[in-house]
Amino acid sequence: MAIFSSPEETVCAPHFTNAERSRVRGTRVPVVPASIGYIWHKSSASFNQPTISTPAKSSRPTFVGVGFQKTGSSSVARFLRKSGAQFPHRARRSIKELHWFEPLREDSSRREERYAQNFSARGVSGEFTPGYIEHPQALASLRKAAPKAKIIVFLRDPVARLISAVSHARGIGKIDPDWGAERIVDQAFQAEGDNWVARGLRRGTYLADIENLYRVFPERQVFVGFFDDWIAPAPRSEPLRSQLLEFVGLSPEDATDLGVQKVNTAAHQLAKKSLTPLEFDTTTLNRLRDYYSSYSCGLVSLLGRVTW
Repeated sequence: MAIFSSPEETVCAPHFTNAERSRVRGTRVPVVPASIGYIWHKSSASFNQPTISTPAKSSRPTFVGVGFQKTGSSSVARFLRKSGAQFPHRARRSIKELHWFEPLREDSSRREERYAQNFSARGVSGEFTPGYIEHPQALASLRKAAPKAKIIVFLRDPVARLISAVSHARGIGKIDPDWGAERIVDQAFQAEGDNWVARGLRRGTYLADIENLYRVFPERQVFVGFFDDWIAPAPRSEPLRSQLLEFVGLSPEDATDLGVQKVNTAAHQLAKKSLTPLEFDTTTLNRLRDYYSSYSCGLVSLLGRVTW
């Protein structure tokens, strides 16, 4: 993809190589590798052209949510469950995320074959593991296991997403609770990719991961929604909810009275350790907005719009 400028002359550079990133390090042009998955699995030969063998015959699951973290996936899953969708069960508990294809799971030649056994053969069923979209091989394995599955992706203002992710990470001990916002953001920009805060920063660029998703699944099988639309009061949120239900095969009429509830919020995680949200000053926020603006024009070209 060629590098181009938006009307505001913001440079979009979603496909810089590591060498190109090194040459522009320290300039205003923010660059990231082609995807987060590429950072973690540089040796994967399947990134650009995922190897997809003969697809499995099972029609299960009906849908799979694949991304992104801290963009409302728990809220969306809860809404689908209340609307009649079935999720996998473990020990009599409904499970939102299986993490079936993520790299840390044991490799097995029968993993794709066994995937369908997690889901009910009746009605609409699925799962929502937001990390799948970060791993090209995970998407390829998902395509083998569930070639007919409807794929769900939600996006969020990347600055708001990062702030939420930082709060969540502080609450679960991934980030030192004594670090300030400026130090965390500095660490993110300076790290080389395997650092949590670096991955958290790059996760909100979205573009390359969605492009890779479209290389694996036909666009007609992919639903892209926006967090800002999802949590907005009626009437703004109603079309999105109805479209999602129709996409997965549920009746919008059955969910007329269902509201959207925020779940697994950053505030909830912070409260567990009696922490308060960090203050991001104007300079830090502008630094983040500059970074992410480079990808917004590409997203608009690909998706037609963004909400930030």
